[in-house]
Formats: sequence, C-alpha cells, structure tokens
Amino acid sequence: MTKVSNEANVTFRFYGRFFYAEAMRNSTPANRISVIAPNFDAAQFGKHQALMTVERKQVSFGTAGEATTLPPKFRNVSDVADITKAEYYIWDLSGLRVSYALEGPVSLKPQPRTKAEEKKHEATGDRKVLDVAELEGLMNRPKPTLVATALTPDPTGVSNAIIEVTSGEGIAKSVLENSIELATYGEIKRANEARVSGGSAAIQTVQDPQTSQPVRAVPADLVEFEVPLKAGATALRLKFQDRTGKDVGIVTVKAGTTVAFSNLCSEIRRPEFQDMEFTQYYGLLSTAPPKPEVLVPVEVAVTGGGALSEGADCDIQARLEFEL
Repeated sequence: MTKVSNEANVTFRFYGRFFYAEAMRNSTPANRISVIAPNFDAAQFGKHQALMTVERKQVSFGTAGEATTLPPKFRNVSDVADITKAEYYIWDLSGLRVSYALEGPVSLKPQPRTKAEEKKHEATGDRKVLDVAELEGLMNRPKPTLVATALTPDPTGVSNAIIEVTSGEGIAKSVLENSIELATYGEIKRANEARVSGGSAAIQTVQDPQTSQPVRAVPADLVEFEVPLKAGATALRLKFQDRTGKDVGIVTVKAGTTVAFSNLCSEIRRPEFQDMEFTQYYGLLSTAPPKPEVLVPVEVAVTGGGALSEGADCDIQARLEFEL
C-alpha cells in the first residue's frame, strides 16, 4: 500500500459501503466531509465490518512507541511478492471517530473520462457518487436531512464509524463500469414475485422528467482522497476517539502511505441484479421515505428481465450535503 511519490501526502482510500456527509455553511462548502460507515441490518444483509488497513512498514512508532498507541485488531500477510511489503496492520473502527489535525480545501469529484471513454460509454450515464438528495428529487420529495445521531459513531446506532476528512481532494472512481437505473423497492419486490411465479419480470425504472428516458449512472464504488501534508512534514498522525469524544489512541503513518478504509460484508451470497443494501443508507436520514418508495440501483442489463448478474451488490456509495 506504499505510494511511490515525491509529494508529501497521504492517500485515504474508501472501498465498500460509505456515505459522504458533506458539511455546508450557508450553502457554501465548509471543508469537511464526514465519511460514515453505516451499520447494516445483519440479519438481512450480513455484518459489515469497518476496518482500517495500513502496510506495517508505513507505520511510525516513534522512539518509545509514542507515535502509535492504538493496537491493531489483526496483523496479517498478503500475497505481495516482496515479503517486506506484504505485512499489514488492521484496526477495527467500530464505535470510533478518526480525525487528523489538518485543515484545508476539501472536495469530492468524479474521475473524468477520456474522449475515447466518453464515446464508448455515452449511453451509460455519468460516473458519480449517487447523491441521495438528487434521488429524492426524482421522486418529487423534499431535500433529505441527516438524522441527529448520524454523526456519532456507535456500534449499535446508525453510524458504526466516522472518518473526518478536513483537507484533501477526493476522486470518485468506478471499479466496475456497470451502468445502473433506479427502481423503487416496491417495484423490485413486484418483479421478483412475478419472476418466481413465471410471469413478466420487467422492471419499471424511474425516468428523468426532462427527457422521459430512464435515469442512468455509473455509480462510484471507490473514493481516494489525496491529503497534502504541511510543508516539511514526513508523517500524518491519526487520532481516534470514541462516541463520547474520549481519546482512545493515535496511529502515525509516513508520507506516501495509502490508508485503506473498508466497510464490507464477508458473507458469500448469490449474485443479484438489484442493490438492496443501498436501502440502508436511508437509515441515516431523518426524512426517510416509506420503504416501498425507497430507490434502489438496478443493473441496466436486467431491467428488461434478463439473467441475474454480478455487479453492484456490495460497493455502491452515496453522498449528501448538510447544513452545519
């Protein structure tokens, strides 16, 4: 996970289920994104685990262990050929807030396509982190707001862990260029029941009111923030606090490190064409619509009743601006 770069920066990599709560002040960006690892209904979707992974040799311990005091949950070895680069520390972030003492511009933008990519994917929709406010707007519902507890890390609450990004440019990427459309939970349930009974399984997806065409997008499932360090700095100290704000430890990483944050389920399940896990993001909202009306991403290839497909089951992310 070491970056080969002469720049003094650290990369934050987010892969899996994350919700980007973008702080605004009077409709102006407040240069803070609270990256939420939501808790999931384990009985329905399996347990999702919020973890932080760092290559061992990129961790700075200090002369007497003072630079890194929070012990990792695991220490493992990957299949990287160079064994000196294959050892990793893994921290369990459940109930924790991660922050760092840097302030600066914060942004989250989609990875641009080349001209060749634009032509190839012109019918698939834009690359983007799905904006919950935009989705609600498609259904003529008011702009949603965060539930009061969404910004509190709590293993038994709606947000299991939170990583505060207070400086850095984020690029949203689509690991799998799968185009999706959107359908309500109720419509997918109807189509599934029809499929089981041998009837028509075509799914009626949401249309853009301006074009009368299905809303399409290539959703982001990976976001990477480049966090610039202060001039002359050779490391970044990460602070960990519990839900009450009590300090529980620090981890210091060297410049050039990629700190990987993941929030994934380890269960092995059959591939599905609809991303029902996406519905769990609505649990972060104080104005969540009734369950049958919640929008769900559906792979374009099967909106006409095609075969089940792998794709956007465990990784699509979401975002929402909120006023401080």
